[in-house]
Order: sequence, then C-alpha cells, then structure tokens
Amino acid sequence: MKKIFCTFAFTMLLVIRTSGQVDIDIPLDVTDGSYIIHMNVGLDLTATNCIDPQLGESELPPFPPTGLFDCRFDLQPLGCGPVSTYKDYRAPGNPPAYPFTGMIQHILWWQVSSPSAPIDVTYNLPPGAFMTIVDNITGTLLNLGPFTGIGVATIPGSYTSFGTKAFLRMYYNNIGGV
Repeated sequence: MKKIFCTFAFTMLLVIRTSGQVDIDIPLDVTDGSYIIHMNVGLDLTATNCIDPQLGESELPPFPPTGLFDCRFDLQPLGCGPVSTYKDYRAPGNPPAYPFTGMIQHILWWQVSSPSAPIDVTYNLPPGAFMTIVDNITGTLLNLGPFTGIGVATIPGSYTSFGTKAFLRMYYNNIGGV
C-alpha cells in the first residue's frame, strides 16, 4: 500500500510540476501608477495564436468601468474573436522549433485611470531577446526601444491621451538553442 501511495504522490507531483510550464516565459508588470497588472509573453512549442488554457492563458471579461486602469493583450486581430488575455504565448516559428530567431508581435490594449496617464512596462528579458513598443497606427507616433535585460519602458501620456493600443514586438535571436 505504501508503494502505491508513494507512486501516486510522485506522479501527481510530476503532473503538477509540468502542467502550465512555458518554454520561454517573460514577465511584464504594467501600471499607470494606480494598479499593477502582471502580464506575460513568450514562446512555447504547443502555443497557438489564441487562448491556450494548458499554458495558463485565459479569456478576460470586458474592461472595468471608466476611471480604472487595465491593460491586456488583444487577440481579435489574430482571428480569435473578441478575446483578450494577460498572457500571450506563441509558437516559435512555423513549424515550431528551437532555436528560434524572429519577431513575434503582441497587441497591448489599455484603459488608463486618468486622462493622459503614462504607462510603465517593467520587463525582465532573457538573453537573446529584446523588445520594442510602437503605435498600432503608423509605427511612427510611438517608437520606444529597443529594450534588453531588466528595466522600465514608459508609454508617455501624450500617446495614452488618444491611443488605446500599441504593438509590443518581441525579437528573438537563437533563443532556446542548446
């Protein structure tokens, strides 16, 4: 009986340990000074362009009432329907493979708590990755980066006063290589 229990406990530990892990997981903390939203981007061989529950992605409800900060990834332009999430993992290439070199574009979508509030994006990028943030209109109204390592990127209030979206572009160079 002890062996069966130990085997079961070990199996459950292994299942819990491997479930929801992502190959390349990049944390982002986003705030307009009122509230911090924890977000993630990254790469996984099993990821799709839509919601991947096995990777911890989930669909969010509509934005909160005006005057409350929120920031999320918009997946609708990727063919996912009107869906948004705090985590946006993608496959490294087509077909997915490591090492991966290329760019993956995510769409930041926000609502600031007060007019013209700047948004700070705190990042921790692994070696072989850098990011830029550009406007989703022409790519010239907002052009931040490139950012590497650990730091804070600020989307200025002059942009958030009229813009509610921007492209967060992740560039990878031989990432996941051995």
